[in-house]
Amino acid sequence: MAKQSKKDAEKAKQEEHKARLADAKARRRQEPVLERGKPVLKEKPTILIYCEGQNTEPSYFSKFKISSASILAYGEGRNTVSLVEQAKKIVGQYKKKGKSFQQVWCVFDADPKGDNPQQIINFNEAIALSKKYGFKTAYSNQAFEYWLLLHFEDHQGGAMPRADYDAKLNHYLKPYGLTYDGKSSKIVTPGIFEVLTENTGIDKSGKPKTRTHLAVNRAEKIYNKHGEKDNHSNPGSEESSTTVFKLVEELQKWS
Repeated sequence: MAKQSKKDAEKAKQEEHKARLADAKARRRQEPVLERGKPVLKEKPTILIYCEGQNTEPSYFSKFKISSASILAYGEGRNTVSLVEQAKKIVGQYKKKGKSFQQVWCVFDADPKGDNPQQIINFNEAIALSKKYGFKTAYSNQAFEYWLLLHFEDHQGGAMPRADYDAKLNHYLKPYGLTYDGKSSKIVTPGIFEVLTENTGIDKSGKPKTRTHLAVNRAEKIYNKHGEKDNHSNPGSEESSTTVFKLVEELQKWS
């Protein structure tokens, strides 16, 4: 009788174990299956830099290496008001595709002509229109090459004919064995860009100081000097000046 009771106890224990296994299996079936999701690559924000020049400005801005955003820099030969209007169309075209730009910059020159006062009027209107559309402007008076010159020369913002730009630039580039072809290709080559961004020493805080830093400081000083009288109510009269430094500072934030 005792033996029979022992067998019954073992059998009961086995049945209880089977029941627990069956219960655990049933619970697993009811639980949701958690699969590891595929990694999603987050698309970088894009900065549109729409330029007047087809070569100089795009070849310069496209060489900036920034890690947290993408740069779309190009030009189609448009200027002032027509350039800003085209930038608006480009933004609209991208919007239809479900895309957008983090920032939009319009880059153009004053290109003043003594026999055509409308040039200055158009220049001022383009700056105002760009602001109306929520765009930013990186303009130069007279031309973009003035910004390049400020990397080498502490100019004070007085008038400088654009016809002098190429000779001055090449004077500074000659020791490096480089030439800026301002009459034809108008391209900022990798070699020229390297010189524009090279280290020139150490600043007061112990950080490397580059030609770009020098150009930014000089351009900002000139810009502020022009704005002392009328708060930039007539940018077309602010020769020589450039706000390209604002765009360059912005790009450096995304590095």
